[in-house]
Amino acid sequence: LWQLEDARMRTLRWLTTLDPAVVDWSPPGEQVNTIGTLLYHIAAIELDWVFADILKAPWPKDLDRWFPVEVRDTSDRLSAISGETVETHIERLALVRAGVLEGLREMTEADFNTPRVTPNYIVTPAWALHHLCQHEAEHRAEMSSLAARAPK
Repeated sequence: LWQLEDARMRTLRWLTTLDPAVVDWSPPGEQVNTIGTLLYHIAAIELDWVFADILKAPWPKDLDRWFPVEVRDTSDRLSAISGETVETHIERLALVRAGVLEGLREMTEADFNTPRVTPNYIVTPAWALHHLCQHEAEHRAEMSSLAARAPK
């Protein structure tokens, strides 16, 4: 869990350096995900892995309103998310993380190492959390690269 928190702290620290004007920016003529789309995706995937795959439980109901759009569109691309402030994305990330930590609070060490069977794979919660750390770090690098390309 500390690794999950470390990954988030790095994302939040990076977001403090972000020019808010580039949250919805994408290079003209390129089909790339915006920073806002990636932040929405990071939050949604964390929630899904923890609740659907690890806990096998529904998301906390109070988080539903934060995800009005399916993560993927009909072409299986990330759904474009625009018009949200950096602060809104940060609030969503914080609420998701609070729900995730609450959901995982009662798990024992044995629980973290007990495999979960899903339709697509067999995975332990410990590995899933490692995957979420890497997922966030890789998208943070993608966002950083995108922000560096944005007009100043």
